[in-house]
Amino acid sequence: MKKFIVLGLFIFTAIVYATDPNQATLSQLQIAQMQKDISAQSEKYVNLQKEVADLTDNMHQTREEFDKKFDYQIQCNDKAINSVNTSISGASHALSFYGILLTVVGIVVGLLAISLGIYISRQVKNVKDIEEESKAVFDRHLKIRDEVRNLDGNIKKNMTRLYSDLKIEETRALVERLVEVPEDVENLSEILLSREISEELFLRIKKAYQSLSEPDPRMLACCKQKYRIIFFQHFSGQSLFDRDLEDEMERDYPTLMDCSFVNDIMKASKDFITATIEEGDIFKYSEKIKKFFVGFQQSRYSGNLNLYKYIYDVLRDKENRFSLYSILQQEKRVVGVVNIFSEFLITDYKERLLKIRQ
Repeated sequence: MKKFIVLGLFIFTAIVYATDPNQATLSQLQIAQMQKDISAQSEKYVNLQKEVADLTDNMHQTREEFDKKFDYQIQCNDKAINSVNTSISGASHALSFYGILLTVVGIVVGLLAISLGIYISRQVKNVKDIEEESKAVFDRHLKIRDEVRNLDGNIKKNMTRLYSDLKIEETRALVERLVEVPEDVENLSEILLSREISEELFLRIKKAYQSLSEPDPRMLACCKQKYRIIFFQHFSGQSLFDRDLEDEMERDYPTLMDCSFVNDIMKASKDFITATIEEGDIFKYSEKIKKFFVGFQQSRYSGNLNLYKYIYDVLRDKENRFSLYSILQQEKRVVGVVNIFSEFLITDYKERLLKIRQ
């Protein structure tokens, strides 16, 4: 750069000298001065360049240091960011874990709460059931206490009624025994014939009768006859009109009546007559009435006027009495019965007729 400046000054001096030789000396002086100045400037320039170079080196050095520090800072920042990311990731995983844990704990707590609620509900229900059961047991105990007191009162005050109730229950038990073992009528018939039997037991005794399966014909016939005696004495109003029994009963009238006491005949007759007149048409049972009185005529009670009078009174009114008399007139085997009834009719209605005429 300095060379270019000196060359420029030389060319400038040559030009000045060529144009004006008188100014050549001045110019040389000026040139010399200018050279000094240029030298000084050149030194300054060199110094400046050196300074610039130094500054440049310093800048480069500073830049390198800055780059190093910047890189280091970036590394530190990266590490910090990685550390933060790691912390955040760890925190996220921790939060996820704790969230899952809390969810599981919440579910477990919820299930426990539900289970506890169900358990409490069941316990409450059990307590209520126990309370109700205790109340029911208490009520039963009160009832038993009252029954015991009533029983004690009955025992003390009404022994006859208590005995009657016990006999009724015993009779039921005996009938059930016949249903289980029909052939046991051999042992139980006398007991059953000696007491009253409720009409509701008729079907149970009939079932026992139809279940007889005695292999010995004579024993079977004996058992059947004992059943028929029970039917006749206790269930005449049912057995004598039962389709399954009526034929056998009618064929055995004389024997059944001979095996009965007077009160048995009276009850059987009352039940039979009442059954024939209940429907309002006594002629509907004409054949059954004839068979009944044929058996009566052949029995040992054929001469008992009190029984005839009892039957006559059971007929209740004039229409039934004359109707029965009309039916019996058609049967030759009961002439004696017809004569007795005719005397009752004449005596009764002749006196009434005379009273009416008077």
